[in-house]
Amino acid sequence: MDEDQVMIPPDCVSSLGHSRTIVHIDADCFYAQVEMLENPELRGKPLGVQQKNIVVTCNYVAREKGVSKLMLVAEARKLCPGLVLVNGEDLARYRVVSDRVTDLLQSRFSSLVERLGLDENFVDVSEMVKARTPTAQVAGHVYGDLVREEEEQGLECHCGCDQRVKIGSQVAQVMREAIREEVGLTTCAGVSFNKMLAKLVGSQHKPNQQTTLFSWQAQKLLSSLPGGVRAIPGIGRQMSDLLKSGGISSLCDLQQAGLDTLTTIFGNRDRASVVQKLAFGVDDTPVKPSGRPKSLGIEDAVKGVNCAQDAEAKIEALSGRLLDLLTAQQDGRLPGTVRLTVRKWDKATKEARRESRQAAMPALPPLHSETFRASSLAKMMPLLKELFAKMVPDKNEFHLTLLGVAFTNFCDRKSGKGSISSFLQPVAKKARLDATGVEASTSHVLLPPEVDRDVFNALPAEMQEEILADWKNRQQTLPSPTKAKKKCTINDYFGKKK
Repeated sequence: MDEDQVMIPPDCVSSLGHSRTIVHIDADCFYAQVEMLENPELRGKPLGVQQKNIVVTCNYVAREKGVSKLMLVAEARKLCPGLVLVNGEDLARYRVVSDRVTDLLQSRFSSLVERLGLDENFVDVSEMVKARTPTAQVAGHVYGDLVREEEEQGLECHCGCDQRVKIGSQVAQVMREAIREEVGLTTCAGVSFNKMLAKLVGSQHKPNQQTTLFSWQAQKLLSSLPGGVRAIPGIGRQMSDLLKSGGISSLCDLQQAGLDTLTTIFGNRDRASVVQKLAFGVDDTPVKPSGRPKSLGIEDAVKGVNCAQDAEAKIEALSGRLLDLLTAQQDGRLPGTVRLTVRKWDKATKEARRESRQAAMPALPPLHSETFRASSLAKMMPLLKELFAKMVPDKNEFHLTLLGVAFTNFCDRKSGKGSISSFLQPVAKKARLDATGVEASTSHVLLPPEVDRDVFNALPAEMQEEILADWKNRQQTLPSPTKAKKKCTINDYFGKKK
């Protein structure tokens, strides 16, 4: 059977058909581009971004010299003696640029923008496509850059998706131009009718180019993927290992496996169904709008960490950097969970395996306090040491290649009438605030003018944090001072003494 005429099982038919138009935007050598934005003199030079003794990424000039991602620094310097290395361990600068790209896409093109890492975004442009005039032109490349002889064989789709992805390619071109002009980054793009195919086809032409995939080309693209089932987005190492245990290693094997066979392998029919659909290029997952980050984490590749003391020192350093990122977010949220990740080298299998454990986050001191970092570390480290001991029980024999710490399950601070801080607000009277509502203080922590410092200092740390967050919100919408009738309430107990 011809590869373009693979029979898709009835269970794998998409519920959405080809009705959507999805664009996948990927910034070229993102980290290196950010460095060149800050230091234009680096343009045209072989540039690598270094973390510890690893070149985590590099620009295309360096790649032409043989340098590649995740290469040891020593090896990279041998291949490219003129390689310029910059420290990329602080992610704050990269996050700022990443936010600018996502914000531009959300404000200009679609509310349905889903960020993937720092350098990728999915954009559902279906509604924008409906409003545009039909076009016969494709912006950029068509997959394979072939003359559409397939149409003459009757393989073209008659649902209108060909026209929709053509318009989508025009939209993608405008997106990329806007990112180039307003942020300063070059990008590549993939355009198709679902997320998986848009991501796959976007890698066909790099850098600073885009590729469109029509529905009748999907099987041709899938059959050309190298690397077996691992080449399919959504199938990672764990799934791949399970499939191999069932005798499935290639895409052809996976497409020929029945749903019952896959259910036996995975022990779950729903998961088996998802994997089977992915094998045929069927991906109905929606583009989920990205809001504030749901997690915040830092990972570092490590070398020579084979004792508990070294591991704990590294975990503490990572935790300190993570707390700095938490402070920099400035959105008032606090994490409910802390997660520790390790990657251990297994001498028996000659493979590195990741493992993570998490626990409820201890109450942190106020973000605004001078002791926030030190106090938070003192509370977190015993918990992280306990998680580490569960994953690495043998303290005398282990070899780690990666350590990571992350915050998840962020929660907004409650404010307004139902908040703790509302009980510390006295009744309205002649306002003694300045124009901004801020009262000067000689202490390192500014308090709301109606809160007595001695009472505040006696409160638990988490209550102090909520008071400060609530005050910050109130400052932004502070009404003009007005007179109000005084009433005796419980607030008076907390207010400043006259």
